[in-house]
Amino acid sequence: MGPDELRLLVCERDPWSVVAIDGPAAALLGEAFLPQGSALAPDCPVEECGYTLVAVPGFEECFDSPELKRRAWERLKAAAHPPAL
Repeated sequence: MGPDELRLLVCERDPWSVVAIDGPAAALLGEAFLPQGSALAPDCPVEECGYTLVAVPGFEECFDSPELKRRAWERLKAAAHPPAL
């Protein structure tokens, strides 16, 4: 899937949140929603098109230790759905 298809999918399906769980997903999400040259980075949620986009890289490793799990949970809590109109 390319950035245009991802953007269309998100806007049409209107998910509660959009979370990138690895580097390639964060790059694709950034390309789909952010101005040229911008990147989606961990610990730096970005508001775009009414969504708060969040990067949680290394998600599968977050269960390896309590500290990694805590950090992943903090990042996930930043995700937010656009308010109802």
